[in-house]
Amino acid sequence: MLDEEKRIDLTNHIEIIDSYLDFRSFSGKTLLDWLRPFMNCIDTNGGIPYLINGKDRFRASPLASAIEALNAVKVFPGDVMRILLDRLVFYKNNAEEIDTHKGQDVKIDEDEEGWSLSEGVSVWSTSKAIIAIAGSDYYDSSYNDSVIASMKWLVNQQDIESGGWAYQNTNNCSVNIPMTALSITALLKCYSNKALQLDNDSVDLIKKSISDGLRYLNENKKTGFGQAIYWEFQEQISYFATIKSLQAINLAHEAKILKHEIFSEDDILKSLNYVMNRLQDSDCLWENELIVREAGAKYSKQKNYYSFTPALLIDLFDLGISPYHPKVINQIKLLINDSEDWKIGDYDKSSVCSFTYITVMVILIKWSILVGKTNAIKLLTDDKSDKIWKWLVGYKRFSCTAFQMVNIYKIYLGYLVIIAFILAIKIVPIISSLLIGLINYINMRLSDIMVNVISSFIYLAIITVIMSLYKKTVRRFTKHI
Repeated sequence: MLDEEKRIDLTNHIEIIDSYLDFRSFSGKTLLDWLRPFMNCIDTNGGIPYLINGKDRFRASPLASAIEALNAVKVFPGDVMRILLDRLVFYKNNAEEIDTHKGQDVKIDEDEEGWSLSEGVSVWSTSKAIIAIAGSDYYDSSYNDSVIASMKWLVNQQDIESGGWAYQNTNNCSVNIPMTALSITALLKCYSNKALQLDNDSVDLIKKSISDGLRYLNENKKTGFGQAIYWEFQEQISYFATIKSLQAINLAHEAKILKHEIFSEDDILKSLNYVMNRLQDSDCLWENELIVREAGAKYSKQKNYYSFTPALLIDLFDLGISPYHPKVINQIKLLINDSEDWKIGDYDKSSVCSFTYITVMVILIKWSILVGKTNAIKLLTDDKSDKIWKWLVGYKRFSCTAFQMVNIYKIYLGYLVIIAFILAIKIVPIISSLLIGLINYINMRLSDIMVNVISSFIYLAIITVIMSLYKKTVRRFTKHI
């Protein structure tokens, strides 16, 4: 129970963390000031309402999303995290007593082991709950029976023919990429959690299910510029679907379930660069995306869920996107400057969703840890002395970071192009003149065509050398992005 004593311990824990991060120095507020609205909305039993200032609609998937985000940083102590996890397990078959909008009050027999009662059981809620619980460093073996039963329920929701998952395994719901990616991730979290103590039959069951799901992702991938792969939802490129698919693929590689020839590390890198190039670079947050649209769900006829796209930054960091990327820095600035923009379009806009609020806070914490306090201040403030440097290399200067190497490589690349251009202008005419002189010296009469052909070969050789140096430099550069 999150009583007054534990709330005081939580406050002290956060203040200690902030003594290292110094949030006020780059965000204008202390970490505790930022986190207090979320801390205040946590119920004594560990549940969270749908809205940050709300008192109702306590649901499993918002709590699961909050726990999943908090798993990425150790900003809450273990005893508080276990209180949240206990409540998420409770929500599987129970509703919050104080909730004035309890939602569904019955489960169909076939869905007894799925999450959750109040929301209506779905692949979405179940996979989110499993990811949050099985993927937590504070996992307790007392959760085993519930998680294993839900894991098997999730496997049974898989479409046998395609290998994918739908929001629910009914004729009214279509198999799609977002549900498949989340389901694969949930099963991989179970596979990698040694505390679950899965027997051989269970291991074989989920390995086959994961492999079939990866086959579905492979068969439904799209190819963009430079052979970069991405995925769609409702026939449009979906950043949520693409990044969650990459997350599942990356976890499959780590678990040694996926063969590299299906999705190589180079495929992941190309896909990430493709996504980052397409994401908008403007003075507004990345646009929210529709990720669930079901008109014939079992427990409620209409289900529309949206993704707060900046929340994907947590996954992007895990997949290797640099915290110094200009588009990342721009999103961090926008998130800090106006919390009103954290509201999700087409949702209740009276307040920010509780799970969105804590997810944004985790993003800011994780980003500040990755760049360090000194660079956080420099990146989020304008320094006139940096303008020339930024104009030259495209980024601000940073102190004591490996990212300086990237800037250096960019400068080298620029110098290389300039020097190669100058050499091409100066040397090629000299070589051409020498060739013509040589031909005249040995009294060989060749037509102008032959001279042009020889000159063309020389041009080609020089261009080949320049491109080879360029590609090597770019390859070294992209390894650090």
